[in-house]
Amino acid sequence: MPLPFLGLPETAVFNNNRSSLVHAEFVEDAIGELVESGRVLEVIVPLLLIYPLSVSVQVAGKKWLRYI
Repeated sequence: MPLPFLGLPETAVFNNNRSSLVHAEFVEDAIGELVESGRVLEVIVPLLLIYPLSVSVQVAGKKWLRYI
């Protein structure tokens, strides 16, 4: 059952965190894997909200894509 919102939010686009720009190749690869696996979908219609991405780099060099 959909939530009864009074209206749609205003359009907002938030800038990516610096970590996503520093590790741009990793971000592109990670997003590609998410699309290929069906965990995220590519859409054509404009979105109302676009949240920033960030990359978490662990001590052992392992990278994780984070999104809010």
